Amino acid sequence: DRDDGERAEASRAASSRARRARPKQVEEEVDPAETFVVMKGESSRMPRGCCCVLCGETVDVMREHERRCHVGAFQCSCGKACSCSEDLRRHSRSTGHRIHRRFKLGWERWDGDVEM
Repeated sequence: DRDDGERAEASRAASSRARRARPKQVEEEVDPAETFVVMKGESSRMPRGCCCVLCGETVDVMREHERRCHVGAFQCSCGKACSCSEDLRRHSRSTGHRIHRRFKLGWERWDGDVEM
């Protein structure tokens, strides 16, 4: 009996770990007009000295700024969270998944009211 209980508990714990490890699916509908897919051959890197699309700050090394100041802001339509916009664009390019248009290179509009 005790062995069965221990096995059942271990099974529940493993199942719980597996659920936490999977990315959450985004449940709300995403307007296709608000998203895009990074095409094969497109760069994922921001040029130096860009304006951050999330806060408006001009930054020399965007990856470091985003990882430091905007934790959790880079999520794909599949639910995968990335640590910066470059990684998010790379994920979109390799999977064909849609991401928010604010992360499209060249789309540097910042109006101070970014919905997250």
